[in-house]
Amino acid sequence: MKIEIEIPDWVEGKHLYIFAGIELVAYKYLDENWKVKTGRCNMCGLCCEEFKKPVLKWPFVKNKTCEYLKSDGEKKVCGLALHRPFACCVGIKENKKDCLEKFEIIE
Repeated sequence: MKIEIEIPDWVEGKHLYIFAGIELVAYKYLDENWKVKTGRCNMCGLCCEEFKKPVLKWPFVKNKTCEYLKSDGEKKVCGLALHRPFACCVGIKENKKDCLEKFEIIE
């Protein structure tokens, strides 16, 4: 799918994100090219289990794990669903070992 839109000038100087529901599809950081998702999350839960320290002092991170991380068969999902924090939706996990979520730079 190709999307072409004209966006207002007030977005100048801001990061941009495109979602499908709560899943990040593409993003553009300031002064960088767009990055589009080429590999989807395998829902292993590691990104929600390996906090080195509480993030922004969130009260729901205990023992390095988010208390809203729930098992769903072999997958692990966020129990907050559509109510999960924005930071969790835009957190790029490509640098996590074994993470399948990948983004490709669009030139």
